[in-house]
Amino acid sequence: MEGGRPSPYWALFVGPYGAYLLLFLVLPFVNVALLSVYLHSPTKIAVAEFTGTNYAKLWEVYYATLFLRTLRLS
Repeated sequence: MEGGRPSPYWALFVGPYGAYLLLFLVLPFVNVALLSVYLHSPTKIAVAEFTGTNYAKLWEVYYATLFLRTLRLS
């Protein structure tokens, strides 16, 4: 058919690459982001309860000292 829409041959190449990126890049990143806002428990990996205490600890003096030391070393 003349003047029709071209076949999306590029999708044959982009599809597997997109699935690879989704499986090995996006899903682990989302998993880490979710685990970072879950409640910490010493007996379990994570408790599925949202909390901000993990990020509140970043403002403690200990972590600020470590961050500044890392910047100085770099």
